[in-house]
Amino acid sequence: MAGLRMSNAMWDALRREYAGGTAAKALAQRYPISVSRIYGRASAERWRETSCQSGIKERQ
Repeated sequence: MAGLRMSNAMWDALRREYAGGTAAKALAQRYPISVSRIYGRASAERWRETSCQSGIKERQ
């Protein structure tokens, strides 16, 4: 899948799934992206931390 680019819409969908608990390996099988790239972007953008914090705010 080299050479394919992820659209912003695809990244948004992937981010929601990952933040919801879907494993990076499963996502890498569905999207044209490597597991290491998912981990890199998730870490840089703090996907799971953001998801956890917003969930806490919504419950309060």
